[in-house]
Amino acid sequence: MRGSSWKTAWVVVVVCGGAATAADPIAVTRLEPPGAAAGSTIQVRLHGTLPRWPLAVWSDRPGITWRPLETSGVYEVTVAATDSVGVHRLRFHDAAGASVVKRFVVGMEREASEAEPNDLPAKAMSLTDLPVTVSGVLDKAADVDCFAVTLAAGQTLVASVDAHGGLGAPLDAVLEIVSPRGGYLARNLDARGLDPRIVFRAARDGTHVVRVFAFPVEPNSTIGLASGAEYVYRLTLATGPFLAGTLPLAVPADAAVPALVPLGWNLPETAGQATVAAGDGDTAWVAFPGVAGAVEVPRVRATIVSGRSGGESAVVTVPYVASGCIDQPGGHVTHRFTATAGSRLAIALASHGAGFDLDSTLEILDATGMRVFASADRDANAVWTVPADGEYRLVVRDRRKTAGPDRLYRVTVVAEAPQLACASEAESVTAAVGAAAEIAVIVDRQRGWAEPVEIGLLDPPPGVVAPPVVSAVDGDTAKKVTLAVTAAVSFAGPLRIVARRPGGGDVVSRVACGKEKLPTLWFTAAPP
Repeated sequence: MRGSSWKTAWVVVVVCGGAATAADPIAVTRLEPPGAAAGSTIQVRLHGTLPRWPLAVWSDRPGITWRPLETSGVYEVTVAATDSVGVHRLRFHDAAGASVVKRFVVGMEREASEAEPNDLPAKAMSLTDLPVTVSGVLDKAADVDCFAVTLAAGQTLVASVDAHGGLGAPLDAVLEIVSPRGGYLARNLDARGLDPRIVFRAARDGTHVVRVFAFPVEPNSTIGLASGAEYVYRLTLATGPFLAGTLPLAVPADAAVPALVPLGWNLPETAGQATVAAGDGDTAWVAFPGVAGAVEVPRVRATIVSGRSGGESAVVTVPYVASGCIDQPGGHVTHRFTATAGSRLAIALASHGAGFDLDSTLEILDATGMRVFASADRDANAVWTVPADGEYRLVVRDRRKTAGPDRLYRVTVVAEAPQLACASEAESVTAAVGAAAEIAVIVDRQRGWAEPVEIGLLDPPPGVVAPPVVSAVDGDTAKKVTLAVTAAVSFAGPLRIVARRPGGGDVVSRVACGKEKLPTLWFTAAPP
């Protein structure tokens, strides 16, 4: 979970002057720049509507300090050298309201900002001293951004865009490499979810132009390139080591992290010890010294195994998390496990959805080599009933028979059990002191969950109350309940809403809030 109490992750607290009114909402459209390098201190400007200043900043994880300057919307931002890499989710707030959640990404590379005009290859912004991460925005009509790099024949350039995945920006980016005259050399759209990446080997010495443009994530009637104030991206360019992922693709939640093997391009024979930064509580961010890029992995409470093409992992029992890399064309990875007859196993494979370029297939073979289960779905998610006691082999392949350090996957195998998933579309609510704010909670009973549950606050701060409400197995409350939250005093901060067994029993589900699916909802009890 993201933190252990309602107080977690306050980054900076500011006493705000002036009359705060809920009628003047805080609307942050973008951060400029939307990221920084670990160990740096920079200035970040908020774009949007800021009716009051200064604003305090909340983050879902530590590692960054935000100090408001006298100029409205500008902060001095200090990024810790360690435990800061990865995505930080931020909220800018005061006693009267809060912004929507915005993302800020910390990287390992030198940072630069896009400089206009750079719409044409002939006007491309020149970049030297790679690796570098460039922060840009496609805010003009049909905007195109071009960047020029010099490559030697045989040199490998990795160009990677982070926009929809890390920054949560509403764009489907396109990445191209062209000649200075605009001649097409390479193109990619969706290597990592909707974010593109190109691994390009130069055929000759000279200048090469990296070009970025975009279409909207949500299709509309517009035919052509898209742009907007929120069309932000981060473009990383490297001719040296670049990280695609690690083996394994998971770390223990309650034990020391074992040695992780980096996978990527231009890697040295010895990449050094991985640095692991705490993420949102359920994840961790992994990076290596001197290597561009970072990867987010889950923290799990299960046996962890991994393998490469042609390999077989050690025999394990359920539950387990297996990861692998298809690094030989047409190759496959085998994971061995034992199971008992009649067991129902939930099998979930993550590759494309986790930001890797594997078009996966999955099958299970028994001890004789007979196929007893198969799924051709990309990122398979299924329940399988074990036909007999014994040892089985779970086999993962790439449907296209391609290979590479980014053909990575992670498979989670656990005993099927009833599950409860709770969510709220709201990410923040505001009410006057003493008045109730109503929060609708969707209750999704999965895999046969047939118990009533009680929805309420977990460890609420002093003065904030919400009478628990029961979601029955049947009837109007089975799928949706409404929680009424009231504060007796002024308050602005995160609340944690959970589902328990009735009577204040064990917590069985967190309520995921808003588009970001945070385990907290922001509540403002504004003074009269």
